[in-house]
Amino acid sequence: MFSFKPVSKHLADELFLKNGLESTKTSMAVVSKNSADDEEYGFCLFDYEELTATIIALEYSDKHKFLPECLIKAALNYAANRGAFIAQSGNMKIEKELLELGFKQEGDLLTAQIPKVMEGKCCSCQNN
Repeated sequence: MFSFKPVSKHLADELFLKNGLESTKTSMAVVSKNSADDEEYGFCLFDYEELTATIIALEYSDKHKFLPECLIKAALNYAANRGAFIAQSGNMKIEKELLELGFKQEGDLLTAQIPKVMEGKCCSCQNN
């Protein structure tokens, strides 16, 4: 069974540093672990401030196709519980993953309303 949980601020700052990124007082990370062996399968680095959550980096094992969606949604859930309503990212390395969740291109950013991302989609249904 997998878990998708925020880590302590200290561990989040270490993940930012390890990935060559600068953290702020509102930078955070969600990590995926397999409870059977406590192995880490990925993480999502993000920042949240007022109404906006910014996805900064996403790393995951490609062994499990559900990981990117779960990591991003866990990060957005964390930020939404602290008042964020809009999600954005300028990281085009994860454009495919974000577009699959309903993000739209706006200039050089991908953006979405967090509630829309969290409600999900049924398969590839165009009615969602």
